[in-house]
Amino acid sequence: MGCAANWGTWQRKRRSLSFQCSPDSPLYEPARLAASAWSTAIGRPVTVTPDGVYPLLISDHPSCWDGVARSRGCSRLTDDPDDGYIAVLTTTEPSDYYGVILHEMGHHLRGLMKPEHLDDPDALMHGQRSTETITPADVRFVCENFDCGASP
Repeated sequence: MGCAANWGTWQRKRRSLSFQCSPDSPLYEPARLAASAWSTAIGRPVTVTPDGVYPLLISDHPSCWDGVARSRGCSRLTDDPDDGYIAVLTTTEPSDYYGVILHEMGHHLRGLMKPEHLDDPDALMHGQRSTETITPADVRFVCENFDCGASP
């Protein structure tokens, strides 16, 4: 039971992001809501559909946990467009799934560009995220490497 995302190739800016998620997964509704929020913010389709490539998992995988209690999820992105995932840690409360998935989707939208996080502590894409709101700074951040329809 899980979810997946297909973000296309790294050679050109992507214009859409489609996540696959089983409707019986506890991540389905938070993923659907997060996709809708990003789609509205960037003016491009970010959807939850029946097909996809990249898993979204509930996991205790050690690569997600940097030894800091704040770590509730991670994204794996590589040069290989068929390799990657989003993982929500097993210790994450279901009430936090939306915020974790929303943040990790931002990493998938941004792709492999550095830096991975914003310095703005009010931004969703801050390394120690404290919000579940996509800010204008977040939109500008992901649109550096994503072909956004909205004006960042």
